[in-house]
Amino acid sequence: MLSEGWELQENISIVSISVPQTGTISYGGAIFKKGDQGKGVWAWQQDSNAYYVIATGPWSKFSGYEAEQLPSSDQAQGEEPIERYPGSVLLGYDKSGPPTDLEIYLDYGTSDEADTVAAWYKQYLQSNGWTLDSEGSDSAGHYLDFSRGGETLGINIYKPTETIAYTEISITYYKKGLPAGDQASGYEPVPRYPGSVMLEHTDMTFSGMRTVSISYGTVDSVDDVKNWYVSNIPAEGWTLLGTNTIPDGVEITFVKGGSTNLQVTVESSGYNITTIEILYTSPA
Repeated sequence: MLSEGWELQENISIVSISVPQTGTISYGGAIFKKGDQGKGVWAWQQDSNAYYVIATGPWSKFSGYEAEQLPSSDQAQGEEPIERYPGSVLLGYDKSGPPTDLEIYLDYGTSDEADTVAAWYKQYLQSNGWTLDSEGSDSAGHYLDFSRGGETLGINIYKPTETIAYTEISITYYKKGLPAGDQASGYEPVPRYPGSVMLEHTDMTFSGMRTVSISYGTVDSVDDVKNWYVSNIPAEGWTLLGTNTIPDGVEITFVKGGSTNLQVTVESSGYNITTIEILYTSPA
C-alpha cells in the first residue's frame, strides 16, 4: 500500500480476546488515505482460520464525517464589483471602509476544478482592462493578484479538501478614489459644490435642534472648493463669519437668522480627493 502512494492514517494493533464456546479471536487492521480516497484493511483469526476484509471509498466515509457540500443557491448577497465565475454560488459577503477607501470580501463556491476557474479569471479580467500583477499555485490552489487604476483584486482559488467538497473562490476587492456617483442621499440645506458626489448623510433631531451632517468628495483642490463656498453661499442668505486654517484644509463658518449655523470643512484626504464636510444645525 505504501509503495503505491497510500498514506497510513491509523494502525489498529492486534488484539486477542477469549470468547466462551468459540475460543480465542485475534483481530487488527489499518486505514490508508490517498487523495480524497480511503482504504481499510481489517483481519481476524479464529482457531486456525484467518479472515480479512478490504474496503475502499471516499475518505469521508473513513474519517467519520461528511465533507461540506456545495449549496444549490446563494447564501449571501451584496455588491459584486466584478462578474462572478459562471455557475458559482455566493457563500459569503462583507463590505467595509469609507466609499473613498472601499474593501469588499466575497466567497464563492463551484463544482468546477480550480485550474479551470483560475484560467477563466485570468482571461476574463485581462480582457476587461485588469493587469495580472502576480500569480502562484501550490497543492492547495491558485493565487492571483490584479490591478486597474485605483482598484486591486486578490483572488484565491482553493481545491476541494477533506472538509470542503467543492472549489472555493475567495476574492478581496479594494478601491481607492472618488466613486462615480452618490453613495447616499438626503436633505441638502445648501447647494453642493459642482461636480461633487455625496459620500455620507445623516439627519437627526434632538432636544428641539435639527442636525444634518453631509460628506461630499471632489477631485478639485481645497482652494477651489473654499473659494466657491465663500463666493456662493452668501447669495443663499448666509452670513460669512470667518475661515480658519486647519491641517490639510480649512473651516468656513456661516450663520443665518441668528440661530441657524453652517460649518463647511474642506480637507485634502489623499488619493487625489478633497472631502467637504457639511455640518448644519437649526431649530427643529
